Amino acid sequence: MESINFNFAGCVEITGQGVKSLSEYLQRLTSLRSINLNFVWCWRIPDQGLKSLSEILQGLTSLKSIRLNFAECTKITDQGLKSVSESLQRLTSLQSIDLNFQQCLLITDQGLKSLSEILLRLTLLKSIDFNFHQCKKITDQGMKSLRDSIQGLSFLQTVNFNFSSGAQI
Repeated sequence: MESINFNFAGCVEITGQGVKSLSEYLQRLTSLRSINLNFVWCWRIPDQGLKSLSEILQGLTSLKSIRLNFAECTKITDQGLKSVSESLQRLTSLQSIDLNFQQCLLITDQGLKSLSEILLRLTLLKSIDFNFHQCKKITDQGMKSLRDSIQGLSFLQTVNFNFSSGAQI
């Protein structure tokens, strides 16, 4: 299998344990090239769920495209975003990253900093799409850390950022 798409949008009873179970399944799909996981409005998923997923993702070294949607998962914090970031840095074949953490109100500048620190290690990256719309704890400093990291990525073809929280680049 080269591509997988799971849409759990609005499944409000999914917890970190459900994400862990899915992660255990994904672990066996070592030839995956594209993954799309949608957990929008699954507000019971905590950082531990992202950590479980991240531990598996880092072993899927054939991935070229990753799309994770955790919009309005309000228990996710900087630690969850850091777990995702750490797994991404091991995926050196990645060409496209699409992360949606819209209205994850506990994500701050520190979460963006952990994400920005890994971008320069992804030398094949061509497309970035980040959505942190209404993450009200993100300030100008968080935006600056992302801006500074993408300035060194001369090989990017597409960059989309959605913040709309008042922070300025």
